[in-house]
Amino acid sequence: LVLVPDLSGMKINDALQEIKNAGLSDVTINEEYSETVKTDIVISQNPESGTPVEKNTAVNLSVSMGPQFITVPDIIGYDYSTARSNLESIGLITVFKLKTDLSVQPGTVISIEPAEGTHVYKNSTVVVFISTSQQLATVPDLTGMDFEKAVGVLEGMQIEYEVSPVKVDYSIQRNSVIAQFPEAGDQILQNERIILFVGQ
Repeated sequence: LVLVPDLSGMKINDALQEIKNAGLSDVTINEEYSETVKTDIVISQNPESGTPVEKNTAVNLSVSMGPQFITVPDIIGYDYSTARSNLESIGLITVFKLKTDLSVQPGTVISIEPAEGTHVYKNSTVVVFISTSQQLATVPDLTGMDFEKAVGVLEGMQIEYEVSPVKVDYSIQRNSVIAQFPEAGDQILQNERIILFVGQ
């Protein structure tokens, strides 16, 4: 009997040499995608290290091919639900944003970032812009602002808001906007509400 060496984390060539040195010769390599293990590195093995085996026992190695790349598809002109379904079915995370465009039907995809044809990792985030006929407002940066001043800014932009009290440790934070949602720079419809997290 021989002991199976510890091959996990090794480069495949080094692992094969280690197997040969141990007196084993039958090796099966299974390649798989991994977002955490570099290309050509052994992810796992069977039998496990330290197992006493006969010399003709097969050693199965799972070896990383690195992260899987996906090509961003062309979804321009698709409706919201179809676009989302298509992107999520191939392993992409979608963030949808509205953009005023009177030339196309509302709810239609007008652009995507990264652009179609771009190669990205699986589970990457893509931003999809959906058309709307309504005018959009850009969310102002209210974080750190005095609550009354923030309200004045929103009223001047005709943006509605709601308040969510937040317990704070320092008196200087009281009656100030601690955080907001959506974030500054996001596009929202005029009738959408901003949530202000105000220190109490």
